[in-house]
Amino acid sequence: MLKDITIGQYYKEDSLIHRLDPRVKLFAVLIYVITLFMHKAPATYVMSLLFLIITIKISKVPVKYILRGLTIGGDSVKSYVSSHLKDMNRRNVYKLLCGMEETSKSELAHITGISPPTVMKIVQFLAERELVLEVGEGESPLGRKPQMLRLNKNRYYSIGVIHEGDYLKVGISNLKNEVLTLKKVRVQADFDQVMGETLFQVINELLVGSDIQLSNVLGIGLGIPGTYDVKREKVIMAPLIGLTQETGISDVIRKVESYYGKPVYVDNDLNME
Repeated sequence: MLKDITIGQYYKEDSLIHRLDPRVKLFAVLIYVITLFMHKAPATYVMSLLFLIITIKISKVPVKYILRGLTIGGDSVKSYVSSHLKDMNRRNVYKLLCGMEETSKSELAHITGISPPTVMKIVQFLAERELVLEVGEGESPLGRKPQMLRLNKNRYYSIGVIHEGDYLKVGISNLKNEVLTLKKVRVQADFDQVMGETLFQVINELLVGSDIQLSNVLGIGLGIPGTYDVKREKVIMAPLIGLTQETGISDVIRKVESYYGKPVYVDNDLNME
């Protein structure tokens, strides 16, 4: 749904309009809007329309892409906004649970500002997915004692991999980002060799040694010491691991995903730690 709301989105292209200083573009839009409101003559609207058409042509942005954002029904927009708000509330409650040892529904509502009924629905949503545990009653000076909640931090896990050239670090962490097991092995600064053999061996050893079931692993993160293009799945340059020119790693990603049946996320190693 978000991809259909094109207003406000950046469309990557190499054009004269794209290369203009952002302040110039902002000022031009301001003048354009003021002109539309101040002049009511038909000739003004015709000139404004021609100016808009020429600008779109110069920008190289497809007309279909622009029109797509203008043809969304009101119900669809309302549905998107409602869904986005629900997801945002769930994320806020989940992040709060990650940072607290124990809490209650009333405390979650107080801290987040979300209404108590909504918090109850969110907690129920998380409990159905075994992400929240009820751990008994808490203390209360007045009235009914609150039911205390705790994040089920060891319900799911993630595997983190960082190739640092001469070393490969692989760790498994829980939902609170607590590293439960970590292994660091010396390797050759050869990305293809490490990703083709060593990586699988180390991950399998960690899984067996920690008694963590692969079915409870949500995904695998791979950190590379260099510049990485996420959209194109290409390493621009990472000399520490033997990649001295732009190299596509889509095959490596698909191989790991196929072997473990889990999504693989790649980024610069500094963003992974």
